[in-house]
Amino acid sequence: MHSRKHEILLFIAIVIAIFSYNQYSNTQQQYAASLSEGLILASNIKSDVSNYYMMNGHFPNNKTDIHLADFKPSPKTTISAIDILAGGVIQVSYNKRSGFRNHTLQLIPDDSNNAYGINWFCVTSSKKITSLIATCDYLP
Repeated sequence: MHSRKHEILLFIAIVIAIFSYNQYSNTQQQYAASLSEGLILASNIKSDVSNYYMMNGHFPNNKTDIHLADFKPSPKTTISAIDILAGGVIQVSYNKRSGFRNHTLQLIPDDSNNAYGINWFCVTSSKKITSLIATCDYLP
């Protein structure tokens, strides 16, 4: 009888562990999808920033410089805004649907090694993002 109780408790523990792992896995997939959405949108803008640099010899300082329209998020998107900051920095702001609420991802252009073109670096205000992109630096 005592052994039967242990078997039941072990079974319940295994079921809870499986359920918890599935929840964790689904959450990680949601984070990755949200992050990908921002990176895809930003990659298109990287081309515009690079072209502006090639034509003008310096990076744009705002969306107007590269004729980028204001971002109008749809109800289903996980992005709340995309901006161009001084020096051609592309900033992606995430909304609460993303899991990164009130956090940003910045792609920073670097032309210091002009022989190889423009290199891009990533910084973020979210530790969750750095757990998904190891090369992205966390700046609180």
